[in-house]
Amino acid sequence: EKAFTMRNEIYGRKNMFTAASLDCMGLANVKLGRLEEGLKNHLEALQITKEILPPNHINIAFSYNNLGIAYHKLKKHQEELECQQKALQIKEEYYGENHVHTAASYNNVGRAYENLGNYEEALKFGEKAVQIERNIVGDNHP
Repeated sequence: EKAFTMRNEIYGRKNMFTAASLDCMGLANVKLGRLEEGLKNHLEALQITKEILPPNHINIAFSYNNLGIAYHKLKKHQEELECQQKALQIKEEYYGENHVHTAASYNNVGRAYENLGNYEEALKFGEKAVQIERNIVGDNHP
């Protein structure tokens, strides 16, 4: 919170440093069980990020991912899915398909589908994540 306060005073509200501090506060609040406060932090961080960066900037993808984590903890799985899908779309555009961050997003989307009880979609996205990881490290990787 100190970092956020300092960055907000130095850089103002609409700045990536301020947004990054909000995201960090959100992650901490979620881990501490203060889910609504964490959600609020992530929503504000995403709003700032979307206002100052191009629409498909990778930092927006990471903000959507963090917001999706908060929704997951709150058991708001439809919102979780929507955030993880947006993160995946941006990561595919930014990194391409065969990248570890893209694979992680496929896994996150699959987890959201699983939480919604849509096991066929969950399996499809989970298998895609594994396929990408195998493409990156090969079949013999431990």
